[in-house]
Amino acid sequence: MTKTLKRIEFLQRRSPLFFALALVILIISAWYGPLSLSYLIRALIIGSGFSVLTIAYRRWETKYPNRLIWSALSIVLIVGGFYWSKDQTFGLSKVDGSFWSLAGQFISTVSAGFFAVFSALSYKVNESKIS
Repeated sequence: MTKTLKRIEFLQRRSPLFFALALVILIISAWYGPLSLSYLIRALIIGSGFSVLTIAYRRWETKYPNRLIWSALSIVLIVGGFYWSKDQTFGLSKVDGSFWSLAGQFISTVSAGFFAVFSALSYKVNESKIS
């Protein structure tokens, strides 16, 4: 079994745990910083985009340049999405609260969205293997 398949199998087994961990981090970071439903919805949209990008990469992984392209697109999507979401929700002015709290909310929401999609797809794949 290749390293990639081992990583995917590890994520399939542990994705519900990672999802729960992301939710705990979201709750903790929301406790200390400003909370906005609009901000979290934008983070979920970015998380959905990241999920689609990751699933597409998994299908195209056979060629080397795709790994570099996936890494660059992931970084641009997540970092750019964070600043875009923060600016769209709270404006360009200083937000009343910590930068780290907003970053924690964003990253944990993106991660929760990713692991929810990954868990659902893994469950669907495993269910089709059983049938």
